[in-house]
Formats: sequence, structure tokens, C-alpha cells
Amino acid sequence: MTITRVGFCPACFKAQRPRTDNFFVVHGKRWHVYRANHISNPGYTPHLYRMLKTIGENVVVEKICGMHECGAEVWWDNVNHCYAFSLQKWERTMLTIEQWNALLQLKDSGYEI
Repeated sequence: MTITRVGFCPACFKAQRPRTDNFFVVHGKRWHVYRANHISNPGYTPHLYRMLKTIGENVVVEKICGMHECGAEVWWDNVNHCYAFSLQKWERTMLTIEQWNALLQLKDSGYEI
């Protein structure tokens, strides 16, 4: 299971991302590549989370920043005539089941990029 939620990224904060026209990758029902259409708070970017497994009361999760030139690389695919992407190094962490469930239920409808 992969979800997208807003998170803080120190590398994007340092680079003052997101900026207008920056590419980013998100996952809802499918994978999407979007281009930012306005500037948000620096460092607060879409993050991808994927659950790997449950161990007792805990959940092993990997996360990555979805911004181009940070956790994702985005390019134009001339063969398929669409944007393609690759995700770089995922960071592994452990959450409690309660923390994972809270993340699943978190819907920040006021955040736009």
C-alpha cells in the first residue's frame, strides 16, 4: 500500500522547494506526475509512504519526498509521450499501528502545490 501525505523535507527547505513549475510525484489510486502551480511553504512537500509489513504492534514503513531533484527524478518519455519518473532512495522507519492509522486518516485538504 502506497499513500501520499504532506511532510517536511530538510533538503527541499534548503533548496526553497516547492516553487512554481517544480515537478512532483504523488500516488492516489494511480501514480501521477504534476507540476506545482503556486508556491507553498518551503520544505513542506508531498511525501510517499509505503507499508512493508506489520511486526506485532508496529508497522515497517518506507518514505520518500516526492519532489523532482529530491526523492524523485522526472523526465519526458518521448516513446510513450508522457512524463516518467523514478524514485530514489526510500528511508525505512517503524511506526506504531496507531501512528500508521493516523497517517492513513490524515487528509490535508487545505494544502496545495
